[in-house]
Amino acid sequence: MYNTKTNNRHNVEFFPQIDRVLNEIFNTSINHIIDEKKINFSHPNANVRELKDRFVIDLAIPGLDKSDVKINVEKSILTISADKPEVEGQKFKLNEFKYGKFSRKFKLPETVVTDNITAELINGILSVTIHKRKEDIDNGPKEINIL
Repeated sequence: MYNTKTNNRHNVEFFPQIDRVLNEIFNTSINHIIDEKKINFSHPNANVRELKDRFVIDLAIPGLDKSDVKINVEKSILTISADKPEVEGQKFKLNEFKYGKFSRKFKLPETVVTDNITAELINGILSVTIHKRKEDIDNGPKEINIL
């Protein structure tokens, strides 16, 4: 079993043996690597669904308010971005919530109407709805009459 010991930044040393080996080989520690490669809120997970008459992009952004998020469209590129600074001046025993800046870009197909994009934020999921042009909605097979 591993003992935890206080560390100046992260309060614990997770695997002292691995930390020792890294220190011997690379002259660094796990905590230094974590600081350098700090996991940010830089790439929230997304789902893109295609329905008959629209596309829906769902983005997982827990802890953000709608005032933190910006959505814009330019030249068929939908950009969803946010900037929420981390809490300063608080002392944590454990701090796993990571915030900061993120920007996700989605190339929209030519079949959508960019004038009527809607978005809602419910329970940490941002849902952006992009409607298809009426003429591009697949209404299933059609019978063609012969003249």
